[in-house]
Amino acid sequence: MTEENYTVITTEAIDTLHDNIELVKYGDTLTDDGYTHYNAFEENWNNEIISELVGEYGCELRREEIVCDVFNNNLERSITSMIQAITAVETYLYLVQKLEKGA
Repeated sequence: MTEENYTVITTEAIDTLHDNIELVKYGDTLTDDGYTHYNAFEENWNNEIISELVGEYGCELRREEIVCDVFNNNLERSITSMIQAITAVETYLYLVQKLEKGA
């Protein structure tokens, strides 16, 4: 992968690790580059549930990456959808972990 092939987009949105959510743009596709899965409570990761969650925001799960094709050349809308999908997944994983600990 060379720098000409992708662009890193740092958003103002904060993830559960208190980092800015970063997205990677390849052509007309945005991805979290597997970051959400990498930092997840992996024992709670369920591809079927995660896929359904991100689908609510026009995104999809490809392997271990949350991905969104840019909607009608509207990059800002697609970035917003990715942020919403990532936040929904992180919230789901956090709540599942809390429930399993009986909190």
